[in-house]
Amino acid sequence: MGIEIEIEIEMKQKTLLSVNHLTKTYQQGKKQQPAISDVCFNVYENEFLAIMGTSGSGKSTLLHILGMIDSPDKGTITIQNQLEPFMFEEPHATAFRAEQIGFVFQAFHLLKDLTVEENIALPLILKGESEKIIKEKVKKQLERVGLSSWGTYFPGQLSGGQQQRVAIGRALITEPPVVLADEPTGNLDYNTSLEILELLSELKTTKGQSIILVTHDPLVARPAMLIALCFFMMDGLLMNILLLLMLMTWIGLLKSSKK
Repeated sequence: MGIEIEIEIEMKQKTLLSVNHLTKTYQQGKKQQPAISDVCFNVYENEFLAIMGTSGSGKSTLLHILGMIDSPDKGTITIQNQLEPFMFEEPHATAFRAEQIGFVFQAFHLLKDLTVEENIALPLILKGESEKIIKEKVKKQLERVGLSSWGTYFPGQLSGGQQQRVAIGRALITEPPVVLADEPTGNLDYNTSLEILELLSELKTTKGQSIILVTHDPLVARPAMLIALCFFMMDGLLMNILLLLMLMTWIGLLKSSKK
């Protein structure tokens, strides 16, 4: 039986992403190792959702499947009510990602020989947008991420926090409805991490995009925890963290009553 997470949302809110019974198993020698097991949840418009878990819990595998980098053994993903039969196969996966998904990674993945402007513009260039539109959108994006005066610099001339801002600008330049962030503050110090989380929250609010953030750090998950949209992942299973806390409290009370 799948673990389904249902969160009370006003009917006006739009479902951006629906995950249904995702399962992924890897072969390790003669054994099959489940990475995620029958995972179900919905993501609504303008939400900040965090998935917490230790290394090996399955959270990165889940994120890779959501971004069509990997494919599930079973289950489906619907984005904006679209269920594409070949969404995990190339070239369909690449086309679908370009339109629907933005990525922010721990390691930034900036091209060192391109300027800040060129790195942010890259998704638009690959889409074949006109030079005029690219210049206009990149200028606005630089303002949004607080790098207006850094457009002509190269990644190697920037701090870690600035590089992550560039990566966020690149991820959001095509205005994808869903943004996937994999340990986005993993290489940053405490204060810079707070700045990046604040930036993500601001951009979510102004553009109406939904953010799915994967982390092992409760600090990073805090913006989602404050609005009860934080899941905990363990051994490939996903659970609403509030339900998990309620379950742990119930178990504690039950043990106390038996003493």
